[in-house]
Amino acid sequence: MKKQTLTWLLVSSLFLLSGCQENQKSTVTTTNTSTTSQVIETTTQTTEISQEKKMSKIEEYLDKLKNEPVGIYIESLDSKEQYGVNQEKNFYGASIAKLPIIFYTQEKLKKEEISLEMTFPYIDQVNEVPGAMVRGGTGVMQQMELENQTFSVAQLLEWSIRHSDNLASNMLGYYVAKQNGNEFLEIIAPFYATKQTEFSKEMTAKTAGEMMLAIYRNELGKEYFLETDWQKEKIGSLDKDVYHKIGTNDTFNHDVGVVDDKKPYVLSILSDGYSNEKIEKIVKNIDELINEE
Repeated sequence: MKKQTLTWLLVSSLFLLSGCQENQKSTVTTTNTSTTSQVIETTTQTTEISQEKKMSKIEEYLDKLKNEPVGIYIESLDSKEQYGVNQEKNFYGASIAKLPIIFYTQEKLKKEEISLEMTFPYIDQVNEVPGAMVRGGTGVMQQMELENQTFSVAQLLEWSIRHSDNLASNMLGYYVAKQNGNEFLEIIAPFYATKQTEFSKEMTAKTAGEMMLAIYRNELGKEYFLETDWQKEKIGSLDKDVYHKIGTNDTFNHDVGVVDDKKPYVLSILSDGYSNEKIEKIVKNIDELINEE
């Protein structure tokens, strides 16, 4: 009898000890889970605070330029965050106004309504359409014998981008965009704050930036934006791949491009009276703020 009682007591003790250990394990597990949740929550809060600080720094920097003769638009390709100062202000766009015609040509190629091999004859009337570039401006066609010459869409698109060729852009506007007509205006309308009844070279920094981003995403011909005659100027002064298009005329000095980096973004700067050096300083400051960790 004593032996049975002793055995029962031993078994009971072992059972109670086992239960106590299980409770201890459960307590430890619960504590660890709680601690992990706190760490995750703290990390998330820190990241959000960091993003807010970064946003405020960019906005604070741009705010200092609000009384300057400059319009700036920035959009992150990853976060879709947008920043700007005077981004809705109209400027004479100069060669930045070639972007709508380049975009429209891409759209026609995508729909297979035209082909890169299609050719058009040069005629002087191409320089008389609404929003046409000046006859003797930038490009390579001005040095050519143009009478009775035909040019392919591929040539005209490349020259419009690489050499900012005025005549090439005018030919695309005349033949592809049907003299910069109604269908052309309808296709580019979403990029403009107000409806255009006639194509104009007036543009805002936001319009130029969004147009450049659309061209970049369309792919067709975008490689030429890496090989322009002004590749290392302004936004191109960054030591990174920059797909960009400049525009200059009289006191107007512009650049718009996509900075293809680990934190890609589109940057549009339209200015009146700014030097290349002044624009490059702004570009450097913005790039540093965007890439600040």
